[in-house]
Amino acid sequence: FHEGESVCSELYTYMINRSDPNIFSNSLTHANHALTAPKIASFIRVKHPELIVSVLDYITYIGIDEFVRDEDGSGNDEVVSFFLQAEYQDLSEEARKYVKEIVIKNCDLVDDKYILKHACAGIVVSLSRVE
Repeated sequence: FHEGESVCSELYTYMINRSDPNIFSNSLTHANHALTAPKIASFIRVKHPELIVSVLDYITYIGIDEFVRDEDGSGNDEVVSFFLQAEYQDLSEEARKYVKEIVIKNCDLVDDKYILKHACAGIVVSLSRVE
């Protein structure tokens, strides 16, 4: 199981492209969210065309209403900070604005609550059939 194409990969790529590598880089983070299941599957297909590779996508939803609305000024940014692998409040104002826009863009409104779509994926690799 791995990361699917979702808001996490977009946010991680944003952070990697705009950060000092001594502060935020692939080697300093827990996981490379930009390395998604479709990219891994594509690599396997190229290197091992004899294998059958498929990606099983599953969308999960995470409640993020407090972060989107930020009505009490507390931020409620724990989920976003977790996905960023960085403290949201420590980002520049420009970065916080961009991150919030991307998060909102990837939300659905259900029962008047914002929920963030998050893609998870399974990579299935099997031997090709001999005919």
